[in-house]
Amino acid sequence: MYPINIEFFSGTTLAVLPHQGCYQEIGPVFERAMALATERGLAGKNALGYGVYFDDPEEVPVAELRAVVGMSVAPGADLGDALQRFEIPAGQYAILDYSGPADEVINAYQWLFAEWLPASGREPADFPLFEQYLHDAGTPPELLSARIFMQLK
Repeated sequence: MYPINIEFFSGTTLAVLPHQGCYQEIGPVFERAMALATERGLAGKNALGYGVYFDDPEEVPVAELRAVVGMSVAPGADLGDALQRFEIPAGQYAILDYSGPADEVINAYQWLFAEWLPASGREPADFPLFEQYLHDAGTPPELLSARIFMQLK
């Protein structure tokens, strides 16, 4: 069991880089996105890292998994040529707080879908799940601290 809250999230604009392949190998892409954002002066003190995961690893071959990773930026920020803009919409979200090894976060996702969602009586919206990272890029993978967001209808 994991702690879950239903909250309104005001949405955010992200500066991201795409990733294709194993989600557990996303770290270098995240580090590159953060470095590019820092070079452009986009990385403020309160900027948070995000990962948006488009595919279910239990349904999609590992080589075809798609995600984007990066950080929150001002809506009109000049991202340059390397970074892409991605918008997370405002809305009501189920938010699962996770702390633990990065390679075990899949257990939280499985619990969210198999246990919490059916018991909640809620339905997910048609938007990918995303993680908001509460640690910095240099944190060891066994110390992941993240909030997993599922937009609700």
